[in-house]
Amino acid sequence: MTALQTVQRRKLTVDEFHRIALAGVLREDDRNELIDGQMIEMAPIGTRHLAKVNRLSRVLRACEKMPLWEWACPRYIKAIM
Repeated sequence: MTALQTVQRRKLTVDEFHRIALAGVLREDDRNELIDGQMIEMAPIGTRHLAKVNRLSRVLRACEKMPLWEWACPRYIKAIM
């Protein structure tokens, strides 16, 4: 390939991405996502991110047991966080 030649890129479909994973090209612990047709290797989740996800999960689990008008109020959400 000379310096003037360009590399042709092609977007992956979701089905192709899944077939790549099923074929064993990706390991189970690989952190890859398909974003706009491109397979992107994601950074590992940090401790701050994990803490925020856990907190949000607790809030959402609490909210699913309440009427919509109660948990939709921003003051309530701020109070339980």
